[in-house]
Amino acid sequence: MEMFSHFRRLGASLNLKDIIDGSGSHPTFLQSLNLPATEALAARYKAEWETIRAHNEDTFKKAAMADEQVWRILKTCEEHFETCQQLQSEARQLPKIKAMIEETTDIAVRLKDSLRELDTMINKYVDDEERNRKVQKAQNEFEVQMENYRKRMENSWLFNGSSTGIREEDKLTSLESIDLFTPEDQEALENFLGPGSDDEANETIAGPNVQDGRRTTQPERVLQKIANSPRDHEYRDRLHRPGEIVNK
Repeated sequence: MEMFSHFRRLGASLNLKDIIDGSGSHPTFLQSLNLPATEALAARYKAEWETIRAHNEDTFKKAAMADEQVWRILKTCEEHFETCQQLQSEARQLPKIKAMIEETTDIAVRLKDSLRELDTMINKYVDDEERNRKVQKAQNEFEVQMENYRKRMENSWLFNGSSTGIREEDKLTSLESIDLFTPEDQEALENFLGPGSDDEANETIAGPNVQDGRRTTQPERVLQKIANSPRDHEYRDRLHRPGEIVNK
């Protein structure tokens, strides 16, 4: 730009006096210097320079915009790179997570089996306790009935012992005529023997009263039937079974 201004000033300041030396001789380059051509050259160079400068400014703006876009792309790539690194790190943990899930599943299955087994044990314990309670109740009722029977027999023996001239057969007949087995006794016996033993119990109570060549009384036949019942054998087995609680 300064060069073009210099040419312009040079063309404007040139005159005949400047190009003639002091001796009055002819000018040395008067014939070779063309002032209009110099101005045209300066104008052309100035126009080209302005064009170049405008092009450079436009290129600078575009370069700045491109640089900004590159910076944004770089920033986005960095964020994507961090995300990819995080995903890669999480992907490395997937086998461990899978193993933990499988282990948790196995633990849940084992826990479910343990709970099922515990539930079975609890139900069995409850059933055993209920059965033991019924057996104990039947035993208590049976003991009460036997105690009543003993007292009634003692009273009968005292009464028969005070009578004179009575034969032994008459004493047995009088004992059997006494109502020793009440409906309550029948119900207690059925509860102790369990279901399906009603007919057998009635047959025992009302059946023959001769055994091994001797007469048997009604209470003796009841005791014999109880001793031969499956429920009594089961109770005796439970009494001798180690670790089994019959009566708590």
